[in-house]
This record gives sequence, structure tokens and C-alpha cells, in this order.
Amino acid sequence: MSVRIESQVEPIPGYRLLDRLGSGGFGEVWRCEAPGGIFKAVKIIHGDLRSKDSDLVRYAEQELKALKRVKQVRHPYLLALDRYDIVDGRLMIVMELADCNLWDRFRDCRDRGLIGIPRDELLQYMTEAAEVLDLFNDQFQLQHLDIKPQNLFMLHNHVKVADFGQVKDLQGLMAQVTGGITPVYAAPETFDGMITRFCDQYSLACVYQELLTGIRPFDGGSMSQLLMQHMNLPPNLEPCPSADRPALARALAKKPDDRWPNVSSFVRAIASNPAGSGVHARVVVSSAEVETPPRGGSASHAALNILVADLPPLAAAGDTPPRSGEFVSPVFTPAPPELTGPGSLQPAVVIGLGQAGLRVLQRLRFDLGERFGPACMTPAVRALYIDTDPDMLEEAARDRSPDRLAPLAPDEVFPARLNRAAHYLKPRFNGRTLTEGWFDPQLLYRLPRTPQTLGIRLFGRLAFLDHYRLLMGKVQAELEAALAADSILLTEARTGLRRRTNRPRVYVTGGLAGATGGGMFLDVAYAVRSRLKRMGYDAPEIIGLFVVPPADATLTPPQLLGNTFAALTELNHFSRPDTVFTAHYDERNGFVKEKDAPFTRCYLLPGPVAALAPQPGSGISPPPRRTPPTIAAPGPRARASGPVAKPGSRVIHMTALGSQRTRTPRPRPPPSNRTPTPPTGSASICSARSAGPPTTRGTCARPRNSKRRSPRTRRSRSRRSAWRRSTGRGPRWSAARRWPSPGPC
Repeated sequence: MSVRIESQVEPIPGYRLLDRLGSGGFGEVWRCEAPGGIFKAVKIIHGDLRSKDSDLVRYAEQELKALKRVKQVRHPYLLALDRYDIVDGRLMIVMELADCNLWDRFRDCRDRGLIGIPRDELLQYMTEAAEVLDLFNDQFQLQHLDIKPQNLFMLHNHVKVADFGQVKDLQGLMAQVTGGITPVYAAPETFDGMITRFCDQYSLACVYQELLTGIRPFDGGSMSQLLMQHMNLPPNLEPCPSADRPALARALAKKPDDRWPNVSSFVRAIASNPAGSGVHARVVVSSAEVETPPRGGSASHAALNILVADLPPLAAAGDTPPRSGEFVSPVFTPAPPELTGPGSLQPAVVIGLGQAGLRVLQRLRFDLGERFGPACMTPAVRALYIDTDPDMLEEAARDRSPDRLAPLAPDEVFPARLNRAAHYLKPRFNGRTLTEGWFDPQLLYRLPRTPQTLGIRLFGRLAFLDHYRLLMGKVQAELEAALAADSILLTEARTGLRRRTNRPRVYVTGGLAGATGGGMFLDVAYAVRSRLKRMGYDAPEIIGLFVVPPADATLTPPQLLGNTFAALTELNHFSRPDTVFTAHYDERNGFVKEKDAPFTRCYLLPGPVAALAPQPGSGISPPPRRTPPTIAAPGPRARASGPVAKPGSRVIHMTALGSQRTRTPRPRPPPSNRTPTPPTGSASICSARSAGPPTTRGTCARPRNSKRRSPRTRRSRSRRSAWRRSTGRGPRWSAARRWPSPGPC
């Protein structure tokens, strides 16, 4: 039995978990109460060390090796390690509890109108961190390799270096770059698998500029861009004070030997420059300018005399600091003037989620094709199918014309396939994982080798987040294609329909009982609503069409009922006028904050279990019946005089069994050796089958309700009977004790 990780539980005896402080690619951190009432932090690493799957134990083994390297290092600016234990295969590390980290301090400064941490204060933090990193390098030949704002903690206005999961020694200079290294801060040589004593200096220089100015020296939006910039392009030092640029340029040199001899030398080079001290920032509050003096100085520098109103705004609390070209206010393109008419034609995009959504799109394409011709005849009506199931993605291309289902074109299908657990545990470019803050990482280990949702809604939402950028690019392309002027004109000319408006309407359809439809539908609605507002449509029209299974526990499995209940609860919650939806899907213009309800109108359609009900005569076979064959099909409910069962009850009234045919089991043979009288059922059967000539064996030697055995089964039974008679084991039935043939009927 695996250890439980939840509040008020003691995974380590004497250490009671209180609340979770955060989570990342390697594990999660909890605040706990240690023996004596002292508060500590417990880091619980993902993965079971007992597992044979290398992907599941890689992070835990790496953290364990790093702990063995750093456990002998002691320094006042190093976050103290108290103990580590392996409990049921889970690695747990007890450490000192800090107040916050430098990234939290940066956010606090931005909230107060500053562009970053004041320079003098930041130099104090850099000096203390440099002292620890030089101790690692000079005395223990270690490199931290994961220096970033989230790993530099604060305790009583002093820095504590923490998170040693990536620590490597310098005995062998070649090392494998693991998924835990944050590419934004990584030195160029680490991308080639080379570890040098100057790697941490490079990372700390990136952190310094980021916390001082809010802009990183390398602003790549993908792994390939970051790799090219770190390896080949010079850093962007324009936001920094001119006096700091030479020291930063040397610390960020591409060749390790061209950097400063150690980290402390780099920090001293910046701090010793008097022209760079005492920087203050001018902020704009409403229409008045307020001068904010620095911490410990009064001089100013022109390079940082910047209006905060002109800086890229932060997307959300808890996200990575902005980069050049990112987190810029979304570009809102003005929508074209509205053109109305007396007709019924309106540009529309229909988004189908999961199996139920696929059936809606296939039926829509078939009906449109039957009335107007192929899809090219109606370019103003677009279809997009999204699913995580590989089998259903292949099913979308099948032609099922007899069932009135048309195949979808390849450009109308978007595969949102799940990945292995290791993919979601890797930190992204902001140093955080995709599951941080909302997803239980232990669920990732339930993913099979060929990942599927397993009917879990969280996996459906995880697939949406993983494919958000590509998916929304596809959605915007479909919207632009439907809204194009020539698309509306061609649709009018080819169908004879008249225009109602040129404003778009988006339909989102699917089954709420499934993992894909139930897990994605709200996020898809809000993401599309946000994208339409960026395109200039202030009041987007989004219609929800959702299939729900019967609310009957005898017809619908409990998991599907639970999925539907959870989806409807979320839909009801976010449809309230006092609820605000907030999500951060992507670090590049992926922040969504909406006060409106997800759907303009929403329709719930009854159907069988997580699928659409087939129309009569459509040729689609209905889903297999889940009720026992002895229970009558549901029909008009008769008014009963007794107590009425609650909806969803498993109570079956006996009146439902009255119209069913019952079968009397064959009576057991009497124990006596005399020939018994044949039962009444056999006589009635014989009389009912009296037609036909008499036979030697008789036509009723085998009752109707017994199964006919295959020859192979009969031979096996005869061999067992012979063995029992020869050995004296088991019952020995003589021929006289068996049921005799009733003779010819």
C-alpha cells in the first residue's frame, strides 16, 4: 500500500503534513509540523524507487544521488537539510522552512509599481548566493546547475540556496543534461552535455538581469530558439544600466574560459561600479508621476528611468517573469462592420469533442452534403474534431454513408494525444511543469504505455493544456476561414441562402460523461471566447450542445455518472454572474480571464451512455443493453400504491418482472435407485413437441433449458467419470439413477 500524501497525515513518524506549498517537475513541497512543534518543509519526490520502469524512478534516483553529494556541505546561506527517508518507495526530504523566494520578492516589487527588485537589495542577494556557489565549486567540486529565482529562497532578508536535484560533480566533465535543467538559465555548454565550473555563474547572470529589469537576456519562445540564442547569439543587455553591461557580457560569454574566475568576482565587478548604484524607477500611478527612491541610495541612472506603464505587463501571479516579446498586451484587431440581412446564413465553426462530438460532425457533414453538396460548397460553415483516442481519430476518416455519417477531411481533425508521464514532469521554459497547481502528479503513473484518458476528466484537460498553442492556432485559422468575405459570398451563391449576419457563431458539442468532452468543454469555450475578443468581437456567441447519459445507476456506470455530475457542477459554477474564470494556458499570450459565462446558450441532450442515441432507421446499431435480460425495458411507469423508489435507485419492482418468461430449473435427481416419475415440465414439453414420427431415443431426452455440449466437452466429461469409477473418488452414478428417456412422444 502506497503512502498517502494529504493534510494531517504523517508519512514520516512525527512529521505531520499541514498544507502544500507548491509543486514542480520533481515533486511537491509541503509545510509540516516536526517533533517539538517546529515547522519544517518536506519535499516529496515523484516516482517509486521500487519500480522497474526507468521513466518513473529517474527523478527520484537523480535526487537521491544529489543528496548524497551535498549532505556534507554546510553554510549559513544554504538551506539546511534535516533528514531524508524512503517511505514505501517515495523519497522524502525534510529541510528548513523559508519565508519566500526571490521570485516572490520580484512579484511584490512589481505589485508596488517597481520594474524589479531594487539594485542595492538585489546585489546583497547575489553576493550571498555567490558565496555558496563558490563554496560548492572550490571545496567540493560541485555545480548546482539549476540556479533560478524559484530556487533562491529568503529567510530574514537573507538568501538561502536550495533545490539540489541537478547538482553534479566536476570529476568527470561530461554529464547528461536531464529534463530538470531550466533551458532559460542554462549555460551553452550544458546543451552539449559538458559541465564546467562556470555554469552557475552564467545562470546567476541571467537571474540578475531578469530580477533587476523584468526582461531576460535571451527571449526564445521554444527550445530550438533558446538553444540557438544561448549557443550563437549575443545576450540582450539593453534593459540593464550601461555600467553593468560589461560585467554581464563577460559572465554570459559563450566560452566558459572567457567568464569571470568565480561567481564572487562577477558580483563584485557589478557592485564596485559607483555609476550603477542608487537606481530608482519612475512609476506612473493614474496620471501622476511618483518618484520611488531606492533602498539605500539617492542617485539615479538614465537607463532605468523607464515608465512602468510602457513595460510588458505581468500575465498572472505565479508565472515566469516577462521576456522580451512575451506577455505583451494581446493585439486586439478591430472587427469588420456588421452586415445584416433577412436570411438565415451565419458564419459558424462547429467544434466536436470526443466520440459524441465526432458523431455530431459526421451527421452534420452528411446532411449538408445531401442538401448542398461537398464541404467546398459551404465554406462559411467549418468543422473541427478534437480527440485524444487514436481509434476514434481513425474512425473520423471512415465513410459510413449507410449510417448517414460522412467522413471528415484530414484538416478537420486535430489529434490531442496524451504523452507519457515523463513528458508532463519535465519543467517548461518558465521552470514549472504543466501539472503544477491543479493536477495530482501521482495520477500520471496510471497512464499506460500507450497513453489513454482511462475515462478520467483530468487527463482530457491535461491534453488540452499540452496542445493549447497549436490547437488555438487551428481554431483561429478556422474562424478566419469562416469569416472571410469570399467564404460568405460563395456560400450564398452556391446554396441560395441569404445572409443573416457576418458575426461568427461557435458551437461546442460533445458528451459530458467522457474524459475528452467532460474534461475540455469549459476550457475550449473560454479559450475560444478570449480569442474572439482579441479578433474584435466584444460579445462572442458560443453555443453548447452536450449529451448526458441517463441518470440511472442501472444503466450508466458510476464513473460516467461521476464525470457528468462534475461537468455539470463546473458548468453551473462558472455560469453564475459573480464567478470569474482565470487560467494560464501558455506563457505566450495564454492568460485567460473572463467574467462572462462560458456559453451564450447551452443545451443538454439526453442520450445513452456517453454516446448519441441512434435515430430510428439510421442503420446504427444501438449500444449493448446493460440491464439484465429479466428486467423489462423501461416504458410508461405505472402508478403504484406503495412507496416510490428514489431516482437512480437499484430497486426493481416485481411488476416489471410479470411480463417476462421465467424458466424453471431442472430438478435434482432423487437419491433413490428407483426410476422416478418425469417432472411435469418434461411432460408438458413432450406434449408440446408431439408432432413428428417416433424415434428410438425420444425427442425430449434433454430438457429445453439445458445447454448442448460440444463433442470435445462430452468426451472430457466421460473420461473424468471413468476415472472416478475406477479410483472410487467422487460420486458414481449408475445408469439406473440417471434420467431415463421418456420414449417416443
